[in-house]
Amino acid sequence: MASGVYLWGMRNIGKALLSILVGNLIYFWANPRLPYAMQHQPNSIDYGLGVDFLVCVVVYVIIDAVFLKDTSRER
Repeated sequence: MASGVYLWGMRNIGKALLSILVGNLIYFWANPRLPYAMQHQPNSIDYGLGVDFLVCVVVYVIIDAVFLKDTSRER
């Protein structure tokens, strides 16, 4: 039982890390094309951080949906 929980936690961490990396790649690629108010300015808390967070969340949801679809085929 403990090994199942450990594997679940490692998969979750892997999905989160992948979504952060891919989400940040997408955001920083799109950053020069965004309106100035949605661009992140260094050393400040602004709307750009919120947009970056939302991009990462969307990527996480997509990865999780693909992962759930893939695990449902194994059963």
